[in-house]
Amino acid sequence: MKILWVSNAPWYPSGYGVQTGLVCPRLQQMGHDVTIAANCGIGGAAFDWKGVTVFPQAFGNQWDMVEHYRRKVNADIVLSFYDIWPMEPDKFADVWVPWTPIDKEPFAQTVMDAAEKAAHVLTCSQFGQKACEEYGTDSSYVPCAIDTSVYKPTDRAEARKALEFADDVFVVGMVADNNGYPSRKALPQQIEAFARFHKRHPDTLLYLHTCAGSERGGPPLGPLIDALGILDCVRIAPQEEYQMGMSTEHMVNVYNAIDVLTAVSMDEGFGVPLVEAQACGIPVITGEWTSMGELAELGYTVKREEAEPWYNPTVGGWQYMPRVDAIECGMEDAYSNYSADTRIGKAMVDFAAQYDIEHVMEAHWKPALERVEQVMT
Repeated sequence: MKILWVSNAPWYPSGYGVQTGLVCPRLQQMGHDVTIAANCGIGGAAFDWKGVTVFPQAFGNQWDMVEHYRRKVNADIVLSFYDIWPMEPDKFADVWVPWTPIDKEPFAQTVMDAAEKAAHVLTCSQFGQKACEEYGTDSSYVPCAIDTSVYKPTDRAEARKALEFADDVFVVGMVADNNGYPSRKALPQQIEAFARFHKRHPDTLLYLHTCAGSERGGPPLGPLIDALGILDCVRIAPQEEYQMGMSTEHMVNVYNAIDVLTAVSMDEGFGVPLVEAQACGIPVITGEWTSMGELAELGYTVKREEAEPWYNPTVGGWQYMPRVDAIECGMEDAYSNYSADTRIGKAMVDFAAQYDIEHVMEAHWKPALERVEQVMT
């Protein structure tokens, strides 16, 4: 098939960009003709990337440009990868195949109404596929992927040396985008949970791989960290490097240097850091709602009743605000049960293998696109 892929540019430092970079070249290798229409990451002119043409983001109406690009390359399908509720696909709905996160529980009507317009829907999670089934929308499950030849256990001492972590501290890590208010990633709640946890265990450190300021619409973290009195035991990723996009090698060091990843979001369409951490043998703390519950093999799960439902009027759906004390219990559980010499669990690495990009291409992308071809004929 000729596929017009609509998402972030493959080099753009975001979850959408990473998945675009992993999947599109492999779709080409499977025999499909792929062109990328970037909604961010490139402007002014088309660019050849690993044999794939990347069209620039639109100056005017994005969806008019997507339709223009579709006609230009005579694409059989328009495969979009990001939230679908704000999209305007009417011009190409008959060939629209969204690969989409479904991240509200219960599902948001705006999302399902948009999905109903599609020729076929690809969902990032089993939770999302179940939502489609409940709504009566035909879908295929295609999870997000990681490269397990890269994300894997490495030498912990070397990883800690690279990040300048002491050998004798217990490190809680967060890898989360500080975007929106209230914080969808529940950054304030998890930082406060660490502050309480740290009072009992002064041999602990919090590492935040995120934007520290409000540049992306999230709450500035400095004043909160200062107010909680934990300035001396919090490390934040270098902000200039973070804005440029930090290397995969750095991220592998991050996961291998921490003792537990805390990732208890208000909602998640998938939650790639959960899988990346476990691929490196690191336990996780997360919530049981939306897709998160299906992505945790070993660690601590905050129960649904330990979070407060919160209605998001923008999307028209419910999120869950995790309680600080519940997250704190997860940190305590990790501190008590996972020491440095036992944290690299084979079960976690084996669990993460099902999300390896090569497996996902063969087990999920191949049959999903075969299904799309059937639907389109």
